[in-house]
Amino acid sequence: MFTQRRMIPIYNRYGRAVAWLDGRFIRDLKGPTVAFIRGEHVYTVRGIHVGYFQSGYFRDQVGAAVAFIDSAEGNPRLPLPGPTPEAPPAWPSPPVISIPSAVPDPPQPKARWSELDWSRFVMS
Repeated sequence: MFTQRRMIPIYNRYGRAVAWLDGRFIRDLKGPTVAFIRGEHVYTVRGIHVGYFQSGYFRDQVGAAVAFIDSAEGNPRLPLPGPTPEAPPAWPSPPVISIPSAVPDPPQPKARWSELDWSRFVMS
């Protein structure tokens, strides 16, 4: 049996809930892990580096915002979050994945939204 952890909703540029932040794991709205955070780097479950998590924003490879959590600070301007769905039941965390030791330094955060939508960001 898995215990329920504090799930923080992740919103897209339109304020729609698109995923959950569960500690360092990013879960889709139904619960399975789709990505994870190590340091400020975001990786898919296949170990592919897709971007950064900085000051409450998920950012693409060039620093443009893809999504955010309620506590995000900085730019771009945040939309008002819409209704938040009920958090999914707890799922087991995936096994630790080997990731490359050399990852790019984070770019300067951009004050704009990315061309990538959330699903393309986490499924890269």
